[in-house]
Amino acid sequence: MKRLILLVALLTCTMTETIYAQQLIPMGNSIGIKLQLQHLLVSQDVLINDETLINKGTVIHSINDKKVETIEQIKQFVSEENKVQIEQGNKKTSITMSKKELNHLILFLKNETEGIGTLTYLDPKTKEFGAIGHQILEMSTNTPPKFVEGFVYGVDIQHIQKSSPGLPGYKIANFRRNAILGKVNQNVVYGVFGSWQQSINASISEPLEVMKKDEIKIGPAEILTAIDDKVQSFKIEITDIKNDTISFELKDQKLINKTGGIIQGMSGSPIIQKNKFVGAVTHMYVEKPTTGVGLMILEMLEKR
Repeated sequence: MKRLILLVALLTCTMTETIYAQQLIPMGNSIGIKLQLQHLLVSQDVLINDETLINKGTVIHSINDKKVETIEQIKQFVSEENKVQIEQGNKKTSITMSKKELNHLILFLKNETEGIGTLTYLDPKTKEFGAIGHQILEMSTNTPPKFVEGFVYGVDIQHIQKSSPGLPGYKIANFRRNAILGKVNQNVVYGVFGSWQQSINASISEPLEVMKKDEIKIGPAEILTAIDDKVQSFKIEITDIKNDTISFELKDQKLINKTGGIIQGMSGSPIIQKNKFVGAVTHMYVEKPTTGVGLMILEMLEKR
């Protein structure tokens, strides 16, 4: 059985000819996405003492009857004996922890989630962006995170771990903390969407017309993606078109030599055919990393 892996899940609108005629700027830049969570989460299972295990994904609500939303707040409220209100599996309860036990728990708390992906498009008319092509999940809960705000950052790629059959590769990149590119407004089934906060100019790329579903053909195409800090075009072959997805195989030896195939962090890379905007890379086949799946850009636009 072939295994697919996400590379990094609803609002609907009526499909119109306006979407078909829309022009978008294809991107392909590596980006960092950071979401500020509504609650403090335990990032992994933590053994507090011989009798108490705090499971990953547990929400921390209050310390000594004081609501906490940040790690700094918890540190302010720590005493020798602490009443900690938690929520595990939608069940709220209070447990008592010593100062030492609570300070140990603090090491495994988080109030934000972040990851590396690829910017798919900019809309030159609305200054909206779309990225990733699938929903970001919080790893400690494996669910879409509830967030209060989120931002897209520029990144510097530091290392690429190549994919091999059965072992997906990935990008390692550093966030440019002072390089906020946009604000995240939605994290939904078909991607991350928001408002672009930088200038849009013609030097990025020329806008391309969105391709209709019945125009997409089996055969040569290209993806735009960054394997260093520069977006490049790489050859692919579209091998199947089904519902709202596109199966493809990498044909560019330069990319295969560098990455071993598709790697995590490429999700969102634009797919172009006959100078029209087809879709975005979203998944890879684990056993054969030179093959993958993309989402049609029309679906990405419709379900944002």
